[in-house]
Amino acid sequence: MRCDEIGVNVSKEQFCEYLNGVRGGQYFSVKGYVNAEGEKADHILRFGIKYAQIKERDVRFLRDVLAGSKAFTVQVKHGVWVSPAMLSLTALTASLTPDNVHVKAEYVREELGIKMPVTLEGSMNLMDVFTFSNHKGKKDEAKVQVTLSYELPSTHPLVIAAIGEADLQGTLLQGLINPKQATSEYDKEATSAYSMEKDGMTKWYIRDVLRVWKKVRVPGSYEFKASLPINAVKNAIESQLLLKGKYRQFILSDGQFETIVIEGQAILCDGIEEEFYFALPEHVTERAEAV
Repeated sequence: MRCDEIGVNVSKEQFCEYLNGVRGGQYFSVKGYVNAEGEKADHILRFGIKYAQIKERDVRFLRDVLAGSKAFTVQVKHGVWVSPAMLSLTALTASLTPDNVHVKAEYVREELGIKMPVTLEGSMNLMDVFTFSNHKGKKDEAKVQVTLSYELPSTHPLVIAAIGEADLQGTLLQGLINPKQATSEYDKEATSAYSMEKDGMTKWYIRDVLRVWKKVRVPGSYEFKASLPINAVKNAIESQLLLKGKYRQFILSDGQFETIVIEGQAILCDGIEEEFYFALPEHVTERAEAV
């Protein structure tokens, strides 16, 4: 069903005027959003959230963790490259340190043209970046892609190093307090609405929003990506425990979503004509019931 069959076309000025009237912190939903990897998901978010407030909360939380007044465990899963000579439980668990972690390592072994999934579990040293590398290696010594899964307490050295200090390059605290200069410039059109010129076209975005819930309807297709354990731990802490990891933006201009519902008003976008529509009440109800 086309947008103009279920909604009323509104100008960009009317669209912006509506967004400017929405209360900051208001809950709203994005239904059927499709990201670059093909994942289709429903989201519940909060509208008009200022990043400065997010940053202050996250910095305070991380400093409390370093001081020992807050504790957590974080689930980590990521890819690494491992030398074929190390792909045995004896080799992977040989390096004993007080900070070893119980790790599940999964990879695919091929023999006589048959591919077989292999899982190795044991106490492994994640500080050993020579074994768990983010580099594939040269062609004559190509490594094997392995997926690691493990859980870390907030007192583990990898977690402490990931949090780091504000003056240490690449740490979570440094990224919050002294962030890199943004490479993309957006024009603010309204509360949580921005535009940007890209590839000769003007794209519109919903930004400055905080995700509080997500349900994946169609999984995305994500390529294997290897990272050092320290970087994977930083990503896991940010996505699971920091508000920064829930700070989101959604592309409007491509029409890669079903509806955005803010204060009971469903907003649609024609990705071809790049026009906005306000759905009529009966269609808002129908779409809400269908999800």
